[in-house]
Amino acid sequence: MTRRRALLGGAVAAAVVVVLVLVLALGGGDDREDGAATYAAAWQDACAALRDDAARTAGAIRSSTAADADRSPEALRAAAARVAGPYLDRTAGHLRDVAAARPPQEWRRYHDAVAPTLRAAQARATATAARVRRGDVAALSALDLGDLTGAASSAPADLRRRTPACTAAGT
Repeated sequence: MTRRRALLGGAVAAAVVVVLVLVLALGGGDDREDGAATYAAAWQDACAALRDDAARTAGAIRSSTAADADRSPEALRAAAARVAGPYLDRTAGHLRDVAAARPPQEWRRYHDAVAPTLRAAQARATATAARVRRGDVAALSALDLGDLTGAASSAPADLRRRTPACTAAGT
């Protein structure tokens, strides 16, 4: 029984070594493509979330203020702030995630060029969220996230192809 265990243990160890050698020899995948796919997914996810969340939030603000139409202006502002504050927090988070994404080498120059725009938009969304929470709901109408459409449209062609949510009309 002990000899059988030793033989089985040796066979398992040999199989592990063979698998490791194969993975190292074959490279385990295309790192360049994995990096491009991961970076494109960060953009695609953020653009889709920003678009969808903006539409949902606008509807929620309309619903919450319409339901409270007979209430005081302060109550209406508070209802809008309850919806808009978290929306702006999510917006800032999406922008932060894209700015922090690690591009593959061929998209590094593009990313370095748009990251300041993303970070500035994130800062404006965060500042507006703070104003809204203090009752300044009018700050929503003045929110300017900068030229995010320009950032998306100036993306390399391969990245634009992989991120339809970023290049669709109105996003």
